[in-house]
Parts: sequence; structure tokens; C-alpha cells
Amino acid sequence: MNSSSYKHVCPDCKSRVLVRSSEGLSELVRVAYIRCENLSCGATFRATMEITHRISPPTVPNPAIRLPESDWAIRN
Repeated sequence: MNSSSYKHVCPDCKSRVLVRSSEGLSELVRVAYIRCENLSCGATFRATMEITHRISPPTVPNPAIRLPESDWAIRN
């Protein structure tokens, strides 16, 4: 299984959704345009993914990126 595959489902019919396109709004925010794979449903959506916390430190940090460290609950 590809670990980068999008695993959301249609909120209407609960079928898988497919990312048709996406665009970066910033270093931490990406917008995706998705559609339901169920042809009988045919719903389309706009989704937003945001990086909110750092779970482990990078080996080459970007000094322009300021993220809070995750607490223990987020890591598990």
C-alpha cells in the first residue's frame, strides 16, 4: 500500500474519493479538489490539509518555518 495515498471517504455515500488536483497555498497549507469515485453519487469537494505540529525534528530545518512541538498525546 502506498503510504501517501489519500484515505478520505465521501461524506454522502461513504465511497472512496479521488484527488483530481491540488495546489499549495503556503509551505504548510495545501488545497485539494476531490471527487467521489461512486459514479451514482458524483459529489465533488474542496479540502484543506495543514501541517500544524512538528512530531520529530528535521535534520535540515527551514528557519522560516515555526511549528510548535507536538505533545505526547499527538505522537501516539
